Amino acid sequence: MLLRRFWSQFAPHLLIIPLPIILSVTPASSQNVTLTETEQWVWSAAREGRIANLNKRCATDDLEPAKSDPRWNDSCRVLRGAFITAMLTSKPWQDELPRRVVIIGARVNGSVGLVSQSVNAEVVLRKSEFDAPLILSRAELLGLDLSGSFFEHGIQANSLSVKNDFFLREGAIVRGGVLDLVKVHAGGDVSLSGASIEAGLEADSLQAYRVILNKTTIRGGPIRFVSAEIKGSMVLAGGVFEPEVTSTSPEATLNLDSIKISKILDLRGATVSKGIVWLIGANIGWNVEMDGATSLFGFVADGAQIGGSLIMRSASFAQAPRLDASDIKGNVDISSAKLPGLDLVNSKIGAILRLGSDTREAPRWQNDAVLNLNGTQAKVIQDRSNSSLNGCELSASWPNTLNVQGFSYDQLGARPGNDLRSRDACWYQNWLERDPYFSRQPYQQLARILQAQGDPDRANAVRFAARDRELHEAWRRGDYGTAILLFCLKVTIGYGIGEYTFRVLWWIGAVALIGTLVLVFSRQAEESKRADWRYPVHFNLFWPVWCFGASLDQLLPVVELNKEFTEFFNDPRRERLNSAQHLYFGIQALVGYLLGLALVAALSGVTQAN
Repeated sequence: MLLRRFWSQFAPHLLIIPLPIILSVTPASSQNVTLTETEQWVWSAAREGRIANLNKRCATDDLEPAKSDPRWNDSCRVLRGAFITAMLTSKPWQDELPRRVVIIGARVNGSVGLVSQSVNAEVVLRKSEFDAPLILSRAELLGLDLSGSFFEHGIQANSLSVKNDFFLREGAIVRGGVLDLVKVHAGGDVSLSGASIEAGLEADSLQAYRVILNKTTIRGGPIRFVSAEIKGSMVLAGGVFEPEVTSTSPEATLNLDSIKISKILDLRGATVSKGIVWLIGANIGWNVEMDGATSLFGFVADGAQIGGSLIMRSASFAQAPRLDASDIKGNVDISSAKLPGLDLVNSKIGAILRLGSDTREAPRWQNDAVLNLNGTQAKVIQDRSNSSLNGCELSASWPNTLNVQGFSYDQLGARPGNDLRSRDACWYQNWLERDPYFSRQPYQQLARILQAQGDPDRANAVRFAARDRELHEAWRRGDYGTAILLFCLKVTIGYGIGEYTFRVLWWIGAVALIGTLVLVFSRQAEESKRADWRYPVHFNLFWPVWCFGASLDQLLPVVELNKEFTEFFNDPRRERLNSAQHLYFGIQALVGYLLGLALVAALSGVTQAN
């Protein structure tokens, strides 16, 4: 009985005795401070492994942080930052800490400083208010959970090491100073899900298993994850990001340059209303997902390596996305996206460049949009056709201006009802003419693919369209010699392309027919031949046929159809033909030689090589 009475009267004082000494030697306090009743209660709960819920102690519901609620200043919930610092970092308290210390609903006055300290416990400071900076630079913790808490003057966690998870979620608010997570190393997740960061976030060289910023709001300063390394996915789905220019951040960007993400970068439904999302030199193991209600001011991913697909379905952009010299192993899907343009210069697409399909709507291009595919490589291109248009008109899948110089692809998409392989020849011509700059390469590329897919007729139509445009370009720039030569090749031998070459037969027939008329209506020729005709009774019937044969023989170079025809034109005394007629047939022979040379050039491929 005496022992119990002694313990009840003096035990509380025994607990207090070492505390002023400890506080006096910690960096957070320069003088002996006696613990308050609330601090004694928290220490007792922490040492016994219980949750120190100050809301329950004060008999209140959870208080909403960052609101002017006078109950936050009730003595039943006020703790000093120096007390928390000492409890976590100083002996003998540190030795008595359990593996998890949980404090809920505290009002923390003064800075909590764990600089370069090692805490062998998971620290949970939830739904609390801090009126001074939380300083965790170079600290080592098993875990850290600051969910639902309000930090009036920022968090400094440069080079913080957390063995497990780092949580700052569920309505947490950080204002008054940047959230500094530069070089943070977390063995688990870094989650800011649902938090509001009001003075920017800097997390360059951060390392974590996952980074979760879904439904997070970050504004008021820079947003940086440059050279961060994430072993899992980075989730920004549904977040609102408004980076601003500051003295240390000259550009308002969501900067993910050189980031390495082993799995997915999830931007679905995210909003970046100011500044550009930078992914220059990024390495993403799987997909970059921006489908859904994603709204980005701009997106730049030059030199990015994406191991999966770039999915931009239904996303909205204020500036044209740019992915120069990127390597995308999967698809690039811009179906239904709202785009002022798209720049894929020198990028590689390992699968499909999809601009809609039978199941997905076409992109929504601005009137002045440019799709820049200069030097781009793709496995397949697929669009969405419009059955209400005539066969020559392009659907909304394509903007009004293209750059397809150096664009190469292996196949044309063949989705049901949207088969790019079976468009009218004029469709291909109009498609390529949306590039204001002319070169043969885009035409040759398309013709080669059509030829390889078993459609030589469409391939030749594309080649013919290339020569037509070359003719028009030559005339436009004043190169009239080239234009006239091309025009002659077009009308005579169809540039020597496929079945167009047989136009020469029409010319041979037409010229031979003119020569036939010259002979038929020549009284001198008729009388000279009538006297020699073997069966005069049949002369009138066969005379026109003979005239056609003679005219054709005179037209065809080298070839002699009948010696009789040759001897007929050998008329130095002008007994069968007058001088004008001889002159005409001389010109006809010359035309025959020119047509022959053109045909030989076409068959040998000279007209296509030059």
